Amino acid sequence: RTRAVIARWPVQEHPNEMILDRAGRRLYVANGNSDAVSVIDTRSNTLAGVIEIAPFRERKIGYAPTAVALSPDFNRLYVTLGGLNAVGVYDVSATMGLKYGVFKGLIPTGWYPASIDISGDGTMIAVGTLLGVGSGDGRTSGHPGKTAGFVHSVRGSVNVIPVPTDAELTAYTTSVAQNNRLTLLSQ
Repeated sequence: RTRAVIARWPVQEHPNEMILDRAGRRLYVANGNSDAVSVIDTRSNTLAGVIEIAPFRERKIGYAPTAVALSPDFNRLYVTLGGLNAVGVYDVSATMGLKYGVFKGLIPTGWYPASIDISGDGTMIAVGTLLGVGSGDGRTSGHPGKTAGFVHSVRGSVNVIPVPTDAELTAYTTSVAQNNRLTLLSQ
């Protein structure tokens, strides 16, 4: 009502989307330029922990976490990773000291995923990508009878993916590593 700032939460570089857990106690914030998700304790207004996006032996930057979603039971956090063309899956059912989120795997998506949602029954994931299939041949603008030849004539996409089983998630994770020419920490 007063539009006064009542709290400031410390996060990392370029905070993007955020989601609150069922109890309203933990707020997950995707930090696009830090390759991390900040976990805020909303009761104490403090940084409770950080989920580092670091599934590979090669420490690269630019995984670009842009959006987050929680499973209906609030036990899994899904993080879109624009720089990997994938969704990271983390178990957030328990906390271990300041360690939040145990890496479970990666799900491949279209080009630069930037939004995500989980179906109410927890069986499907919808991922919106910014670049989808790319810019095409540059001759059509997407409008009948009009032509264009500029690089930003891109077509996004929506990927609808069944929530993978553990075996499927393992296979997907291997595919994402191969697509990005990186070695998983667990290998």
